[in-house]
Amino acid sequence: MWASARGGSIPPSRTNALHYVIHSWSFTVPRRWGRGIEEHTSELTTGVQERTADNIQAVEEGSGRVLGRAQEFLQGTQDTVTKVLCDQLESIRRPP
Repeated sequence: MWASARGGSIPPSRTNALHYVIHSWSFTVPRRWGRGIEEHTSELTTGVQERTADNIQAVEEGSGRVLGRAQEFLQGTQDTVTKVLCDQLESIRRPP
């Protein structure tokens, strides 16, 4: 049985054919194709990086707004609880 990288079996005839295709392709591809592919992938990478930076900035702005609202809510809740506790403390201290 012939083992492949994925654990299955590949007959030697297919392995040899695949090796031949890869080997012959590496000699037939002009070097300028490599530069073209490199430029193309560089452009794609730049585009992805720009979109990622924009998305990160949008997330930062959105989370900043949410945190601001949460802080306002908590401050309001703290003020309300403080007022209620002070009122209750006053009612306890008042003589009947």
